[in-house]
Amino acid sequence: MSSLSGAQFPASSRPEIVGRGVRPDVALLERAQRGDRAAYGQVVVLYQDRLYNAVLRLVGDREEAAN
Repeated sequence: MSSLSGAQFPASSRPEIVGRGVRPDVALLERAQRGDRAAYGQVVVLYQDRLYNAVLRLVGDREEAAN
């Protein structure tokens, strides 16, 4: 599956759960901050649609929002 960022991840790729009570996105962000590039890629995939939609609402142009 291709993403807006150009990162390539399979459609079944999901953030791993790290212990009970820890949100997967928080664990991914912590790993990404420590330099884990795969975790960073998963964060991008996890949030890219929300970010695109937020930018689209701000600029009002699909092409501009995608850039």
